[in-house]
Amino acid sequence: GGARYFMFTVDDFSRKVWVYLLAEKSQAFTKFQEWVALVENETSKKVRIPSAYHRFCSQWGIARQFSTPNTQQNGVVEMKNQIVQEMAHTMLSQHDLSLSFWGESVNTSVYIINCCPTKAVAAMTPAFTSVKPSVSQLKVFGCDSYAYISDHKRTKFESKTKNCKFPGYTT
Repeated sequence: GGARYFMFTVDDFSRKVWVYLLAEKSQAFTKFQEWVALVENETSKKVRIPSAYHRFCSQWGIARQFSTPNTQQNGVVEMKNQIVQEMAHTMLSQHDLSLSFWGESVNTSVYIINCCPTKAVAAMTPAFTSVKPSVSQLKVFGCDSYAYISDHKRTKFESKTKNCKFPGYTT
């Protein structure tokens, strides 16, 4: 999809993860603003302790926290980053998929993490609602799947499906 980077945010309380694929690092601020709006609308609460963008943060009254360069002081995010990267790498290598599918594998990793219980939140799933996420729809990333070809895009005797690989989940 043209993305070269990914950025994710982890809620300290629920451990829910949001991921954004970025073509350029300069998109990070816009995605951060989208994330703040999304979370505040979803929860009806204010975002209080994110980690960037001085002017935006001051305007909205958001406190900033800084870490020392070349250290790993945000253990939660560092660990999630490592887990997401390892899961994505494993998904791609398991099915010999091209590295061009890295974004889909990262999105799928985050989707799965958000469906799984975590010890940090008393064995609950990372969600803002009390609705337990369903895992009945989970499929193996990269498995064979079939896309339906509508009648107006094929002749009477052509195949109705096209063999594909399962690329993951939409947000």
